[in-house]
Amino acid sequence: MASNSKFAEPSVSPSAVTTPRRTRRDIVRANDMAIRAATLDAIVDVGWDEVALTSVAKRAKLTVGAVYARAENKPELGNSVWTEVLKDWLQDSLASLLVAAHQGDPADLIAACAAFESDDVRLQAAVEFLVASLFDDALDEVVGEDARTMLRQLLARDWRVTPEPAKASAHATAGNALLLALTLGRMLSLRSLPNLPPLTAEQAAAQVAMCSADPWTGTAPQGHPVHFLREVDDLDETQAELTEAVIRVVGSVGYRRATIARMGRAAGIGGGSVLSRFQDKANLVAYAACTRLVPPLELWTNYSAEEREFGGHLSRAMWVREVLRPVHRPFWMVNLELARMAMFLPELTPFQLSAAPHHYANLGVMFLGAFGDDLHDLPYAGPFSAGFAT
Repeated sequence: MASNSKFAEPSVSPSAVTTPRRTRRDIVRANDMAIRAATLDAIVDVGWDEVALTSVAKRAKLTVGAVYARAENKPELGNSVWTEVLKDWLQDSLASLLVAAHQGDPADLIAACAAFESDDVRLQAAVEFLVASLFDDALDEVVGEDARTMLRQLLARDWRVTPEPAKASAHATAGNALLLALTLGRMLSLRSLPNLPPLTAEQAAAQVAMCSADPWTGTAPQGHPVHFLREVDDLDETQAELTEAVIRVVGSVGYRRATIARMGRAAGIGGGSVLSRFQDKANLVAYAACTRLVPPLELWTNYSAEEREFGGHLSRAMWVREVLRPVHRPFWMVNLELARMAMFLPELTPFQLSAAPHHYANLGVMFLGAFGDDLHDLPYAGPFSAGFAT
């Protein structure tokens, strides 16, 4: 039977169909996602110091007002991105690493390490936030405090399978610390040393052994002091004072705030005199780093006498304990800041490259020192004696 046209469905052309209007909540959510993604991209491209809310707005294809509606200032934006995107991801990734090592499967450890060997924007942004927080009080209130809490929790837990979280022994804490030093060192070095080889099966097996070894009951002897600053005989008095001042200022306030005038004042030299010797700040800092700082690899090779006398595992334990003494904090800071800035300033890369890639763990030890508490007295000889390999 033919349909009655009086009751027939009206025909609707496709062009007349409209998409439902987005709610304000949808718009806010979409803007938040765009701003977070743009902030992460900017941090990876130019570094936290150079990020501006206007550039974030441009990357997100939003108005500057939309970004300011999300965060009143740059530190607030950075802290929120850290809290919402990076904090839990980083803690879960590091926990997975420790679980794999303590449960004794090298293949699982290699898989867990892969998260720290990729070009994941979260990894690169987390590195930038962590080191930048050492020199930025506003970031330190959130990022720095979270990092210190995270490290305490990761180090203090026994990651073997237990019904409930258990407190790690001092020996297990030392093993956790050394494994995290390797990982944090890789994180810091990946951009400036892009050809770092992936973790091998042999290295993974050694690290598993390190975390599962029986406690070591001996006592590591006291090693000789580690010297982070070298004396150079062929520098004149002005060069010596200036290069030492550069290291001191960069390690205290970070690269961005270490202006030529500020470094010159610390050395008792006018800014104009500094510029007559060096093209710009990057060249000055690179010269000071390469001339006066002992690179991470050489820090260890200076312990060759201890290695000959006490053997590999004891000498390495002695070295780690000495490097982690709180008195060395200014040198941890400048090494970490130079590693961060080498990601963006080619002039600083030679100092980082002077450390062999397989000794990036030395930089990781300094990272532990910057965010950890009282780590220099842990019994590192046990994990090293179990076959720790770098």
